[in-house]
Amino acid sequence: MNDVQIGAQSGELIVDGRPVRMVDWQHRPIYDTLELAAAAIPIGDNFIFTNLGTKDLRLTNLSQSGQLPSDWEMIVKSIMIQITPNDLWANLTVDNLFADIHDLHQALYFELVVGQTTLVTQGRLEDYPYPFGKNVVATVSQDNIAAATTIDYVSVNNGAIHGTPRPLDTPIHITPDMTFRGNIHVFEAITLAEPWHVRVVLDALVKRPVR
Repeated sequence: MNDVQIGAQSGELIVDGRPVRMVDWQHRPIYDTLELAAAAIPIGDNFIFTNLGTKDLRLTNLSQSGQLPSDWEMIVKSIMIQITPNDLWANLTVDNLFADIHDLHQALYFELVVGQTTLVTQGRLEDYPYPFGKNVVATVSQDNIAAATTIDYVSVNNGAIHGTPRPLDTPIHITPDMTFRGNIHVFEAITLAEPWHVRVVLDALVKRPVR
């Protein structure tokens, strides 16, 4: 029978005289968000999972740019992308809602790079469906006959209706010594009527030490 004692550090056990760190594997998302302004969006690269700045948990759950924390690992099973208007949509109309969605799907392209040269996956934004399907749920109001119909609430997701993301043919194993980044590349210049969030979600099994 093993002799088990509580170790000196959090999450540490002493089993038969040897220290063992407890770890926790969870099915959880690793995500980051690109914020696009209501403005002209030029052709070029927009990196994600890097330059986290002052983002909070609403926008990302990474604690450092481009790498996992020490002692973490993740096995990425699928990649999902969600587009939503940000919280400043007071002037969002039905027309510019659908115009913006069309432009985002037409112009944006995603790449995931692990290490310095390993391109893991790439494709148009709508090739990475978010699991709730391609739909728009909106509550609209109209103050008077002359006013444009404005939207009070909206939820937008890309992908097939009630679809689920296609799993990667080979899951991606990322360790803390590896760097990774996403690139939301804009192929043609567009002008957005409203500000939007583009959230990339790595659906993964994540290993982390018990603190």
